[in-house]
Amino acid sequence: MKTKVRSPREIARINVKYELRILNFAVDKKLEHLNNKRQNKRRDKKDDFIGSVYNDSILLHVRNLFNFFYSEEGVKARDYLNNKWKPTKFKTINKSIITKINIYRSHLSKSREMGTAKPIWERKIPKMRDEISEVYEEFREQLSLNEQPKWPKWEDLNIK
Repeated sequence: MKTKVRSPREIARINVKYELRILNFAVDKKLEHLNNKRQNKRRDKKDDFIGSVYNDSILLHVRNLFNFFYSEEGVKARDYLNNKWKPTKFKTINKSIITKINIYRSHLSKSREMGTAKPIWERKIPKMRDEISEVYEEFREQLSLNEQPKWPKWEDLNIK
């Protein structure tokens, strides 16, 4: 059996699509979880852990996608474009939020704050997904006619 050899560019594109899909799926599940928690009017440790699992996944993918669109290092959106495109500025996601994600969710550290000092992500998560969706579609519009079909529309990234 032959193994398909993929270029680094194709591998990066596959990874970005994965990030977009998993973010979209995780946000849907997180919102569903919050809705069920409100309806049940109960709070137990298991529900808190499930919510944290969704938060960690969502915030990891938000950070990775923010870096794809804005970072000067690693895989960049501009690698797929012929110009110096810079995406529209996010309103909710910014370097400050990414720093908070790094402090609160992405690694163990002596400075990781817990309890009441931690940000309430639930209010920001839907906005973060909306912003990434908008920037992703803006990015797609800037792609060459040859490259564009390789990147699905946002609505086609849903996991069914």
